[in-house]
Amino acid sequence: GVPELDDSGPDSPLMPTRADVGDSPPPPNHEDRWPDHAERWSSDDDDSDGGPAPHTGWDEYTAACEKFKIIPCGRWSRALAASADAVAIPHYGIGPRGAVPVAASLAASECLERVDLSDNRLGPEGVETVAASLVKNACLRALDLTKNAIGADGARALSQAIAGFPSAPGHACSALESLCLAGNGLGDAGVKALLSAVDDASPPRLRVLSLADNGIGMEGAKELV
Repeated sequence: GVPELDDSGPDSPLMPTRADVGDSPPPPNHEDRWPDHAERWSSDDDDSDGGPAPHTGWDEYTAACEKFKIIPCGRWSRALAASADAVAIPHYGIGPRGAVPVAASLAASECLERVDLSDNRLGPEGVETVAASLVKNACLRALDLTKNAIGADGARALSQAIAGFPSAPGHACSALESLCLAGNGLGDAGVKALLSAVDDASPPRLRVLSLADNGIGMEGAKELV
C-alpha cells in the first residue's frame, strides 16, 4: 500500500534525534535540524559485554576519500569513528564526488540509523551512488535527501533500492522506514516510480515518504490517492 505521506515540507524535521559529534562549528548558514538535547557519543561506548564492536564504515570512508582524493567531511568522519547512530550534514555541498565515500561508509555501517544529507547538491548521479549502498545497509531507518535536485532519474534509482535491485543477493532492498525527498523536482514520473517501488517491495518497509514541493501534477496526484 501507499505509505503515510508527510507533506509538511523541508522545514519539518524528519528525524527526532541526532548524534552531535565533534566540537567544530557547522558551516555558515547551517540549519540545526535536530533538538538541543542531543546525546553525545564517544569511542568509549563499546559494548560492555566485551563483544566485537559493530562495523562503523570509518575505514571504508577514509579509504575512499584517499583513493578519489576527496577532502573528508570532519563531522561525518567523527560520527563514524564514534559509532554514532545518527548524523546530520546538511548544506555541506558534498556533490556527486563526495557521495562516493559517503556511500562506501553507508554500505559498511552497522551503526547509522538516521542520516540527514539534505541540500548537498547530490543530483541524480550522487543519489544513484547513495541508493546502491542502501541495499547493503540493514540498520539505516531514516534518510533525509531534501533539496538535492535529484529529479525523476534520482527517484528511479531510489525506487530500485526500495523495491530491491535484481542484481543484489537475494534481491535485497533497503531497510528504510522513512524517506524525505521534499524539494527535489521529482515530477509525476519520479512519483510514479517511487510509489510503484513501494507497492513492489517485499516485505514492505517504507512507512513515511515526504514528497512536498516536487512539482507533482494531476498524473502524479492520481498515484497518491
